[in-house]
Formats: sequence, C-alpha cells, structure tokens
Amino acid sequence: MKYKSLNKEHFNYYKKCVIKWMCHFGIKDYAASFYWDTDTETLGAVYIDYKGRAVSFYLAKKWPTGRVTNKQLDRTAFHEVIHVILAPLTAQITKDDTKEAGEHEIIRRFESERFGLERIS
Repeated sequence: MKYKSLNKEHFNYYKKCVIKWMCHFGIKDYAASFYWDTDTETLGAVYIDYKGRAVSFYLAKKWPTGRVTNKQLDRTAFHEVIHVILAPLTAQITKDDTKEAGEHEIIRRFESERFGLERIS
C-alpha cells in the first residue's frame, strides 16, 4: 500500500478545521490539544476526557492514500469533532464493540450529509 507523509501545513489545516467545527457546533467547554500520531491505522483520532472537559486530537503522520486533500483533512476533523458531540451519550454506555459501531454509524451519517457518500479510508 502506498502511504503519503503529511507535513506541518496539513497539520495546521487539520487543526484549523477542528477548531472551525468545534465553534460551528458550539463546543466551547472542552480544552483542546493537537498532536501527530505516528502509531495509528486511522487517519485521525480523538481522546476525550469527558469529566475533565479536555480533548486531544491526533492526526496520522502517514495516510494510506496517494494524495491528501483539504477536503479529506476537513472531513477527518469533522469526524473527530462528532465524537466529542457524542461524548455525553457514550460516556453513559459500557465500552464495547457495539458502542463503537453505533457511534461510527451516527458519525458516517453526519459525514455523508456534509461531504457526500465517498469514503476516504
């Protein structure tokens, strides 16, 4: 599989998109931090400290695609912010595969409505 290494411009655009979506959805009660993820199989990730009201957003350093576009970065940011929106609900649910699958089903609906049906990985 061919991988594309991301750079500082990609990271800064992703961060800008995350902040845009957090503001769009009125998420103002979480402290956000941003990091590169060099050890992942996903394009991005978010770790949520629901009780502590902190979120850590990660962007994969390498993507399994030939070209990284701003639309892909924006969609990844959108996806991770939806996880934050769902945090109050998912904090009440036992951690298992069903919760994860259900959460992603909801997120994919939001993504498809906003960005279209194609998947980026």
